[in-house]
Amino acid sequence: MSRNSQKEFIIKFQASYIRPIKQESINLMKRKIAYIVSLLLTASLLTSCEMLGDNCQICHQVTYDNGNPVDYGEETELCGDELFAVKANPETTYGSITVRWVCY
Repeated sequence: MSRNSQKEFIIKFQASYIRPIKQESINLMKRKIAYIVSLLLTASLLTSCEMLGDNCQICHQVTYDNGNPVDYGEETELCGDELFAVKANPETTYGSITVRWVCY
């Protein structure tokens, strides 16, 4: 074997030996990235409005009779347009009865 053919053989051998290792590590990296992305996606879907930045709040209606609270409605999480609508019209009065949304 000539010296040039020996060098070519060594280079081809090294390339064929290194390439599968690189491909295997690349595949492992792709699987890790896919796993992390799926975890982040799942976590963001489970947090509902909070990750979307809709500034969600817990609200309930309070009914007042002559300024004294007489009834408290169920707590509800409101986000986005619903929350905006509640804050735009915070209370309604019928005679001495006032119904007011309270959010926190």
